[in-house]
Amino acid sequence: MTALPSLRSATSLAIDAALDALAPDPGSETLRCSGIGETCERRLWLAFRWAHEPWNPDARLKRIFKNGHDREARLVEMLKLAGIDLQDRNPETGEQWRVSLASGFLTGSCDGIATGVPEAPVTPHLVEIKTMNKARWDAWRRKGVQESDPKYFVQMQLYMLGLNLTRALFVAENQDSKEIETQRIEFDPVFAAGQEARAERIALSDAAPERISDDPDSWSCRYCPAREVCFGLAEARRNCRTCLAACVSEGGWGCARHGVDLSAEDQRKGCAVHLYKPDLVPGEQIDADEAACTVTYRMPDGSVWVDGPQPRLDAEASAA
Repeated sequence: MTALPSLRSATSLAIDAALDALAPDPGSETLRCSGIGETCERRLWLAFRWAHEPWNPDARLKRIFKNGHDREARLVEMLKLAGIDLQDRNPETGEQWRVSLASGFLTGSCDGIATGVPEAPVTPHLVEIKTMNKARWDAWRRKGVQESDPKYFVQMQLYMLGLNLTRALFVAENQDSKEIETQRIEFDPVFAAGQEARAERIALSDAAPERISDDPDSWSCRYCPAREVCFGLAEARRNCRTCLAACVSEGGWGCARHGVDLSAEDQRKGCAVHLYKPDLVPGEQIDADEAACTVTYRMPDGSVWVDGPQPRLDAEASAA
């Protein structure tokens, strides 16, 4: 059978190949205000512990995200053109407005702070800008952001908490029609404090939270970036945050084995005597040898696996 010609040009394919080759984001050092509204606490914990490989979207999604980011910048210009005094940078730092909550374990950056909003000109408003496809837009216009996009609602509540604001202006653009609409959100201090406490509890937890589902092919788990590690289908990454000796407290990260504080660089590098936290091994712990620095597990298939010092890491340390 004659092969059908490609419907895409060589140039288009080259662009996507270049985008696919970009290194993924290494992962945040903290929980993020933009993500803490996630229902599954185990997913948040695994990401915070750097247990799975960073999510690396394909070229198409990277282009969508870039277009959305570029449109957000244009919407900032439109808001200013409408007479709204929008400060999209903190005048003291020259950078985006940042918040740090939950003893520094929860952070985020917002789109700006505005006064002169027509509905309440004197009141300072947090500004959060999003672009939406038609289906999401329609759901938002029917239900409001708290019901249609609860992650956005949580994000704005935490930003208001961190910036001591009482109102937010949610600005959205329909990607298809280019229609722009807004919704004003009132600060709920009890709700926001609850979300901050939840984030701190997840960050300080030594054990992995329960799964939201026991079925890896369920709708909630099928496309989760933590799925393979969560269900024991792939080995967790080796770094200080997945190690049995890791200690996390309000003061930051430390190592109980070596008795030292750990910088973010230290945490990513790990050491040769890494031992997995038991929650990250899909087996039953049956033995431990402190002198040999090993932990032994019986795996679901009946085999025995010994977690211990990694020769490969020793070689890397010597080479360094």
